[in-house]
Amino acid sequence: MVTNCVKKNDETFARCDSFILKTNVHYPTDLSLLFDSTRKAIQLTAKLCESFAMSNFRQNKYNIASIKKAMRKLQKLRRSKSKNEKTAAKRSLEIKNQCNSYLEICQHNISKVKGIKHYILENNLGGIESFSNIDQFVNHADRFMDQIRRRIINEESIPHEEKVFSVFEEHTEWISKGKAGVPVELGLRVAIVECQFGFILS
Repeated sequence: MVTNCVKKNDETFARCDSFILKTNVHYPTDLSLLFDSTRKAIQLTAKLCESFAMSNFRQNKYNIASIKKAMRKLQKLRRSKSKNEKTAAKRSLEIKNQCNSYLEICQHNISKVKGIKHYILENNLGGIESFSNIDQFVNHADRFMDQIRRRIINEESIPHEEKVFSVFEEHTEWISKGKAGVPVELGLRVAIVECQFGFILS
């Protein structure tokens, strides 16, 4: 959108152009964002353990693969559109059971990350600065586990203001501008104000 702005003292003209600055993120779902959070928490903790010659998370690649497998299995399940109540109820139970399996394996690994942090701090091994990044992903994982449990198990609607659309670029917004063929854009709203001489004012 381009808007011609005011003329001041017959000297300065400005125009404002607004657009969406897209961020480099995949399409966000709470299931995939939980995977991203847990994966990064495991990888960073495994690297920290390696620096202390600790054997914890030596199978981190296997753990991540197991989490991804559980997520994929849940993603493939779709709610039944059958008018038969028993069929619909059976599928709903199947989804909830697989959801619990996914949450359990994520929770197990996040609890392990927290336990390693506690051990390192309790024994004054150092590496405290590394925990800021790890804690960031742990906090995201806790948030998404709670939201998934509420959405799938408790069948609640998650308010938009509680949602996060990227664990790597947290400033990403879900923007619906009503464009034909582009129902949603992921990024930031940006407005540029330019004077008649081509200088960016703000």
